[in-house]
Amino acid sequence: MFEPQHLIWRWADRWDELSDWLSAAEDLVNRWTEQPPEAVEFRNEFELRVACFLLADGLLPASASQALAFVVLKTMSEAREKSYRLDHLKITPDRRGRKWDMTRFHRQFELFQLLKAGVPKMEAYQQIAEKYNKSADTIRREHERHKKRTTERGKS
Repeated sequence: MFEPQHLIWRWADRWDELSDWLSAAEDLVNRWTEQPPEAVEFRNEFELRVACFLLADGLLPASASQALAFVVLKTMSEAREKSYRLDHLKITPDRRGRKWDMTRFHRQFELFQLLKAGVPKMEAYQQIAEKYNKSADTIRREHERHKKRTTERGKS
């Protein structure tokens, strides 16, 4: 079933486990061929590794290919949820701190428009707060943070 040009053959030969690995891989291929994708289960790291070797050579049964794809997708979701960094899967944790919010940008833009039009600060804060269902203090703090950031950027 396997030939010397196959990745699994080369890997098993490298670790001097040729007979064990190839017979185990053949048993897995036979098992996975008979199972539907939802029934395929990778019970340990060895089975996952064998599945990847077979996939690389185009020898992995379709049901196991689907199951392996779902394992990768689940792994990506779990890594993102737990804030892991997996460079090969292009997963980086979210940056720490306050998340960027487009509605906050809109609130600040509208606040600047009101202030430019000559509306007093407290009244402008109140108008924006009512429109976006926030407190006037929240709008004021956002405005002060924004002013502080822009002032710091101008100095550097």
